[in-house]
Amino acid sequence: MAAGIAVAAAFNLTCPIAFTGLTGEMIHRPSTPMEVKLRVDLTTSRFCSGNCTQTEGIAKTTPVKIYFRMHDEPMHGEYLAVSRESGDFMSITKFGRIEETQTGTCTVGAFTGFPSRKF
Repeated sequence: MAAGIAVAAAFNLTCPIAFTGLTGEMIHRPSTPMEVKLRVDLTTSRFCSGNCTQTEGIAKTTPVKIYFRMHDEPMHGEYLAVSRESGDFMSITKFGRIEETQTGTCTVGAFTGFPSRKF
């Protein structure tokens, strides 16, 4: 990124899934187009995904990566991170001994907001 270009603190990310795989299987391209959609607000450290029915806290941000989810428990784990420089993303979901990995590259768009709060 060139010096002097401001990066918006709130934005949408659209991340087409290029490759996906399960533990013990070869990684393959999805047969039908799939994508991860995120709405992100770095100022409030919140994001939402998919239809954006509720927000979640961003796990961690660094100058080069946004870690949306970083949970690792014995029977369940989730990891979702995006490079702030290349747009590359990786999503790993673990259920017991089964692990699904998805990768791709995100593009940035205008922030379309979060759901309104009930109270």
